[in-house]
Amino acid sequence: MIDPMFSNGRWWLVYSGAVGNFNVRPILQKLPLGQPDSSGLCHRNTAGCFCCPSFHGKVLPQVQSTMRSFNPAAGFGSVLLSLIIVAGVVTTLIYFYFSKEHKGLLGGTAKVGIWFIMISFGRISATP
Repeated sequence: MIDPMFSNGRWWLVYSGAVGNFNVRPILQKLPLGQPDSSGLCHRNTAGCFCCPSFHGKVLPQVQSTMRSFNPAAGFGSVLLSLIIVAGVVTTLIYFYFSKEHKGLLGGTAKVGIWFIMISFGRISATP
């Protein structure tokens, strides 16, 4: 069993076997040895495996859409849409800024931000 793992280049299976051993050992011995460590190891490993692809697949495209160029050669509609997106992002961030009371200019900007949030959630909910 060990020889095929190392001769075929599947040495990484030892890692999953060790983690599985840590998970089963407390059940067999009725002792809580290794349980927190193996659970934490599994959680950290899973977070590490899914964090980077999720970031590249979900976060970066949204950031790229927000930072669209303000190129006048792209047309008036493109520039207007870019300005609306940037205004929505800035006012929404101001809405979530709770260090100061929302009065005056900050309060008015926060009210615009909540409208952007409501319109966005309504659009998301209406999409089939």
